[in-house]
Amino acid sequence: HIDLNMLSNKLLQLAEKLNIPIKDNDINETTGLHIITRTIECIDTLQFNAHRHINIETADANVAEKAKHLEDELKISLSIAEESDVLKSRHSKLVRSIKKEKDKIAVLEDFILTQNQKIKLLVEHIEKLVQFLRVESHLKVKTIERSKE
Repeated sequence: HIDLNMLSNKLLQLAEKLNIPIKDNDINETTGLHIITRTIECIDTLQFNAHRHINIETADANVAEKAKHLEDELKISLSIAEESDVLKSRHSKLVRSIKKEKDKIAVLEDFILTQNQKIKLLVEHIEKLVQFLRVESHLKVKTIERSKE
């Protein structure tokens, strides 16, 4: 057995919560059905919004996850860029060092060429002296032989 008076009071409270105006607090079948229909619509809207909210939270979580992933990639890229700068600096130092060494080698090669030319001149001079001494010794030998005769 349903207490119609209590049902009427509950429908009036529901109408008040949903801002449904009821004239003279008169609850009949039509107004009761209207209140129940409007309640179902509100529940549907709340459920839709709740699902949307869950989807938004899921999307926010996905965005947060993607942002974290991108942040990690950015950190890696920055680390690589810093390493790249260090490598570029080392490369520049090595290039300068190689240039200095090439300059030293060029100076030494010039020195060696000059010394080789001097040695060649000395060898030629010594050969001339040896040749001169041979001629002189040959002449002395002949002079001594002539004097013995």
